[in-house]
Amino acid sequence: PALTAEMALGRATQKGPLGAFSQVFGNRWGTVVGSIILFSLAMATSYYAVVIGNVLFTSWFSVLEGFSGENIQTFEIGLGRGWLQYGITVSIISISLFVISKGLKKGIEPLSKIFVPFFLLAIIYLIINALSLEGAGEKMLNFLKPDFQALDSEQIFAALGQTFFSVGLGGNFMIIFGSYLQKQE
Repeated sequence: PALTAEMALGRATQKGPLGAFSQVFGNRWGTVVGSIILFSLAMATSYYAVVIGNVLFTSWFSVLEGFSGENIQTFEIGLGRGWLQYGITVSIISISLFVISKGLKKGIEPLSKIFVPFFLLAIIYLIINALSLEGAGEKMLNFLKPDFQALDSEQIFAALGQTFFSVGLGGNFMIIFGSYLQKQE
């Protein structure tokens, strides 16, 4: 419901986060609310740029070197090189800004048409690979059989925290995407 409301806010105002919140809350408070949300989103997204860098490095290493007991230390050393991680992260942010500067129709959409099918293939590969591991069926059945006796308030609050964190990250994006929707859509 929150994501749908944010998309509807973008569609109704035809503006990005600052403009949309300013229209709803007035210039002063709308700018404050929109700025806080944009700043929070920028901080959270910067974390993901580092995660994407780690995933890219790991993918590159697995293709070129492969993983074995002998080279895991080489992998860890490479992953621990600050200058390399910084360079990968800056590259990811630069490429992202370039794609964003092209706009939704000429930047994000064409790239999504490439990456979304690739991610589907990657998910299918991971599922097949995981299910082919020794003892996978038994582990999966164990995972799918919940033990409610082991559940206490600490796990419940941790799950709620993760849920709110995950849902809160997409908010401004939905306002932006909603702003591209025409009034008749």
